[in-house]
Amino acid sequence: MNKPVSYILLRQLFWTFLISSGSSFIIQTIFFGIHVNEWFTIEDVMTLNILALFLNICLALTSLTTLLNLSSKIRKNKKYFVLSYFLVPLLFTILTFVAIVSLKPKDIYPLDFLTVYISYSIAIALFFVSYSYSFLKFKRSIQANF
Repeated sequence: MNKPVSYILLRQLFWTFLISSGSSFIIQTIFFGIHVNEWFTIEDVMTLNILALFLNICLALTSLTTLLNLSSKIRKNKKYFVLSYFLVPLLFTILTFVAIVSLKPKDIYPLDFLTVYISYSIAIALFFVSYSYSFLKFKRSIQANF
C-alpha cells in the first residue's frame, strides 16, 4: 500500500529536524567542549546547543514549503521541485547569518550557526535525493503499467 505524499514529506521533515539537531549537538559539544575553561564555560556550550535547537526548529518550519510538492504541477516541474525544498531555508540561512555577522554580538559565534546550517543542509539534501529518486521510480512504474 502506498503512503500518501503528505505523510512521506512530513516524515522526512521530522527526520531532517532530528538528524540535524543531533548532529549539530554532537559537533558543538565536541568542538566547543574541547575549549571549556579556555574560551567557554559549560553553560556557554549548553546555551549554544539550545540556540542550535531553536535554529533547527526555525529551519524545519521554513522547510514546510516542501509540502508544496503535494501539488502535481510543482512536483512535475524540476525547477519548482528543487526550489520547494531549498529556497526558503537558504534565504533564512543567509538572512540570519548576515544579521549575526553584522551585529557582532559578544557571546554568539558565527561558527556555531555554520554547524547548524551545514548539518541541516546535508540532512535536507539527503532526503531531497531520496524523495526525488522514489518519485522517479514511482513515475517509471506508472509509465510501465500503461
